[in-house]
Amino acid sequence: MVLDLSQNFLTGEIPFQFGKLKMLEVLQLSHNMLSGSIPSFKEMISLLSIDVSYNLLEGPLPDNKAFLNASPKGFANNKGLCGEVQSLQPCNSTPTSHGDRKKDNKYTVIIILCFVGVSFLLCASVVIFFVLRGRKTIVENVVQEIHNQDLFSIWNYDGKNTYEGIIEATENFDDNFCIGEGGYGKSLFFLFTKLAYTMRVIEKCDVYSFGVVALEVIMGVHPGDLLSSLSTLEAKGVLLKDILDQRLPPPTDQEMKEVVLTVAIALACLCSDPQSRPTMYHVSQKLSTTRDLLPEPRHTISFSELMDLEI
Repeated sequence: MVLDLSQNFLTGEIPFQFGKLKMLEVLQLSHNMLSGSIPSFKEMISLLSIDVSYNLLEGPLPDNKAFLNASPKGFANNKGLCGEVQSLQPCNSTPTSHGDRKKDNKYTVIIILCFVGVSFLLCASVVIFFVLRGRKTIVENVVQEIHNQDLFSIWNYDGKNTYEGIIEATENFDDNFCIGEGGYGKSLFFLFTKLAYTMRVIEKCDVYSFGVVALEVIMGVHPGDLLSSLSTLEAKGVLLKDILDQRLPPPTDQEMKEVVLTVAIALACLCSDPQSRPTMYHVSQKLSTTRDLLPEPRHTISFSELMDLEI
């Protein structure tokens, strides 16, 4: 017995009532629009051949010898049939559906976003670390510069300008300006106009430096404190013998003449008015010739007397 319903544009599911056709041997349902799964057809004990190709069927094939022995062409072009038939996927396999692929893509996007976020936070942390470190270094440098500027303020004028000027004059303490190195660091030589109380570079600028060096030789230490108080009455009352290098024996009368002459010339070179200072030529001439114009050396001679001498 044969039942051929092919090419009839049938829709819906295959009626389970077909299973009651126990004498049916051939069932043709191809080229329709049937959907859903195929009924078990367990009671169709006489069924030998079945063709459900070109439909919208899905799901597993019934455990029936007609289906197990059927040609693969009888199940071709369906939505998703599975079973132990050639050209069909086994039902125990888990084919990746569109939803699964979409879900996997979602997880992939989440993982990528997490990785990008962590990388961004790491980079931001590194940048912030170096920015804060750079600011800390700048602050430390500023504090050090302020400290250095305060040190230069002991000379009774703007220490900030002095410090900046020294950096500029020595090209940031370049070794080319180094003239010696001792236990307290390096000694730098430079012409600094602000130190000479003038904003213009004139021939009297180097005279001031000579006065500082001359006093340092006589005193054995840098005359920084003395320089800042030369114009005060207290400094003018200082005795010459009190500033001499105490590490050396007291000078003889002849040596005292030389000391008095040198200190008098040094004080003239340190005059606050640059125009009132002698020239280096004048200093050289006085050091080599003028000795009889000075009073007799006395250990009680004061700075005030030395500053009043005509050099």
